[in-house]
Amino acid sequence: MENPNRVSLGPMSFGSSIEMFDYFYKLLHSWSIDFNFNEYEHLVLMGLFEKGQEVKTGNGICGFQIRQHPLYKSRCFYMIREDGSVEEFSFRKCIHYLIPLPENMVPISDVNKVLKRKVEPKKGKYVTRPV
Repeated sequence: MENPNRVSLGPMSFGSSIEMFDYFYKLLHSWSIDFNFNEYEHLVLMGLFEKGQEVKTGNGICGFQIRQHPLYKSRCFYMIREDGSVEEFSFRKCIHYLIPLPENMVPISDVNKVLKRKVEPKKGKYVTRPV
């Protein structure tokens, strides 16, 4: 019987957001750029993408790759659709959606990165604080 406290992604299961983060961080930094993932990793990434994203997949996903992000100049996961279009996605945001990450690992939006501020809810309104 499967442990109800674990999150299954394809053939793998994770007991915490830290465990999940470590797995995908190592995968992001160990895999070659511009190569499709093997079937096993594809299933794990598909599970993460489907459960942790609210993005339309179009007519289907045919692969995942790591590519250099053109703006941030860092390694990112990219989803490749059947029609050839590609979209980068944040594994950190997907994980946080599934199992909340610790405060110091919570992803901040691109706007907040630029403003160097974080938006937080406080008594029915939103306030900002320095990041």
